[in-house]
Amino acid sequence: MPTDPTRLDLVGYHADRLQVKTEVDIELSESAQLFCAIGNSGDDEQRLQLFRTSYRRSRTEHHSIGYIVQSRPDAQNHYFALEYFISPGPPRLIPRPMPEDVPATMDVLEVLSSLGIEQSFSCDMSFDYIKERYRSSIPLPLTAEHSPSVPWTEISGIHFVSSRGRLPLYDVIVEHGDPDSDWVMHMVSFAYSGEFALDLPRRILRQGSEISARFGAVS
Repeated sequence: MPTDPTRLDLVGYHADRLQVKTEVDIELSESAQLFCAIGNSGDDEQRLQLFRTSYRRSRTEHHSIGYIVQSRPDAQNHYFALEYFISPGPPRLIPRPMPEDVPATMDVLEVLSSLGIEQSFSCDMSFDYIKERYRSSIPLPLTAEHSPSVPWTEISGIHFVSSRGRLPLYDVIVEHGDPDSDWVMHMVSFAYSGEFALDLPRRILRQGSEISARFGAVS
């Protein structure tokens, strides 16, 4: 059986969530072909297609789940959203229950990749690192002497933003948690530009991981 490039190994990257969203304009003729290929909610209705894949990587249950929906009936504008998560974490994009007879994530991306449309994708990821093996690039946590004028004794997290002029490149929240926590969490948001492709989720995962590693990673 051919390898499915959409079956990401989040655990291998210390990630537990990846979310991708974009808006894409598709000609009505192309839209009809697209939804004919992966399912159709009806010619006179707002077109909606759900998709999902469940699989195991690194001995862990993984899930990808998403949708494509017209902004309104007969519109060329469509919303695309895709989320990966690890069990037992719930999907954030689509409430349960979800129909079982929906296309696989790979099938949907294969159809979209034929459109050859350059897109800007909004990406959000979260990473969990084992604290005892974590090497931080940022001197956290920060401490402060007790003072009535200072309403805190420790800074365990901080929000970083990187931009080029007015163009935002990414932002990262690093959270070390309380002293009893075994984990350090990174929340990474960034934009990715490229075409729809079968390896799109993998490329986004790698870019998010590279950003996260600038602020700390496990040894």
